[in-house]
Amino acid sequence: MTSLLLGVVPIFHSFISNSNMPNSLGSVSEVSKDVGKVGEKIAEHHQNSGELIVAGAKSAQAFEEVSREITGNLQNFHVLLKDMDSKNIAMRALMEGIPSKFSQLEARFNQVADSVEKQEQVAAPPGQANQWNLTMFVSRSGDAENFITYACILHAEQDKILDVQKVCEILEFGNAAVLNSFIRCLDSADLITLITSETGNMTYHVSTDTDVKAGDYAELIVEDIKKHHTNKKAEELFKSLDNLKDYAFQRN
Repeated sequence: MTSLLLGVVPIFHSFISNSNMPNSLGSVSEVSKDVGKVGEKIAEHHQNSGELIVAGAKSAQAFEEVSREITGNLQNFHVLLKDMDSKNIAMRALMEGIPSKFSQLEARFNQVADSVEKQEQVAAPPGQANQWNLTMFVSRSGDAENFITYACILHAEQDKILDVQKVCEILEFGNAAVLNSFIRCLDSADLITLITSETGNMTYHVSTDTDVKAGDYAELIVEDIKKHHTNKKAEELFKSLDNLKDYAFQRN
């Protein structure tokens, strides 16, 4: 035991008497302070990293929203382009159809002009007004022209006002404006006489030569229908003729 104590005492004395001990303790203190500063820097960088992560998440979310908005706008733009394309196709089709419409209009005008010319050819010479070859007139005229002429003669006999638009409704065929122009040509050729009624709008007081009978004209129309139409079409025209007679006789 005594020898153990004697061994420890020199060691303790050597430790106490060592002149470098204060310096060593001072170095440890400085290192400890530096370690503390490093820890603060690490904590600061950790906080900054967290803020950067939050900011990055917000930026990513904002980018996602902008991306969705751009996608929606692109879809709307696609729909708009598709709609414009369909409208362009419709406009092109319309423009392509215009020449054919003009051709049809020209053909119809020429048809009416030719019909009027033929009526003038069968009209009576000067000094014999209101006398014309009814058989030739009916054979050279179309169904609508024959029916409107018959309506004029029928209304003249009944002393009733002729309404061209109403006659077309009764017949269920014919263009009122075209037929109105046709009977005005007959008036100009002195085949009939038209006086515009007070109501206007294609309504007339009609007068014809007393030798021209509605019954005779109706018989010529029936013969012409039988000659130029099939049974089904003929039946439709006969029905229109009867409807026109009923309309004229039933009016006050």
